[in-house]
Amino acid sequence: MCFAQFHLKRMLAFSTISHMELLFVGFGLFTPAGMAGLLVYLAGSAWLDEAARSSGYGWITVVTSLAAIATAGAVLRVAGRIFLGLGPG
Repeated sequence: MCFAQFHLKRMLAFSTISHMELLFVGFGLFTPAGMAGLLVYLAGSAWLDEAARSSGYGWITVVTSLAAIATAGAVLRVAGRIFLGLGPG
């Protein structure tokens, strides 16, 4: 779904939701297969960051971390505006 989006905020939202969905499904099943899938997903993410660092592309880890922080900030800002009435409006 996020590939079909033209707006950056919507694309980041779909991407974030899909990643969290994988984590919640793996943890929510609470079966050995679900936990194994969750660990494989997390290990793959960590392996990608380590491979980037060891190949001289350590900046990729910084960029992905900043993107995750920006996405979390956008989600919190929207949630505060919608559910708590915070912000201009």
